[in-house]
Amino acid sequence: MDRLDFCDNPNLPIPIIGNILYLTQNRRLFRIALLIPMILGIAGINETSSNPDSSTGTTLRKASTIVFLVLTIIQVLQTVVLIKAEREGVFTYIPPHSHLILGSRWRHIEKHSSSFGATHASILYGIISLLLLIREIFTVATLSNISEANNEHLWYPLVALPEFLCVIIFAIPGVIPSREAQEEKGIPMYQRGTVPAR
Repeated sequence: MDRLDFCDNPNLPIPIIGNILYLTQNRRLFRIALLIPMILGIAGINETSSNPDSSTGTTLRKASTIVFLVLTIIQVLQTVVLIKAEREGVFTYIPPHSHLILGSRWRHIEKHSSSFGATHASILYGIISLLLLIREIFTVATLSNISEANNEHLWYPLVALPEFLCVIIFAIPGVIPSREAQEEKGIPMYQRGTVPAR
């Protein structure tokens, strides 16, 4: 979502999907949406712990997992929009002293970083999104099969490994835009996850 802020006017897909993606670009709103499955999951675990025979706990955990999958799919769509925006040349993260044709106009935009992460960020985000999608699909697919969900031969490559790889990719310098780049673009502090001083 940070990097989509650098897009001038990314063309969003089908209107209803475009509206959903536009809403989820608001970081606060997306974080609130993430709280819902977390709360459902915690409530489900607590219910199951106190009453193992209760179906309410299982239902809450299933709902939590499904909501996480939906949010992951939305994030995948955001990444597709980002990749499309970069390829169409509406993204402002381009090499220094380069020129870009936009319609019939030339425009010069300076890049904030020449690191591997900054240059290939959208592709790296695409990999992260696919890894998270694999994880969530496996989790949803094994909702009703605890033995398969806890099978080490499946859990490690389909849950643990994707999470680990995502952390490694996020740690690549330049993948997350620097504060200086965000300030230059004029992205408000609350969008960057910090509370503005009063």
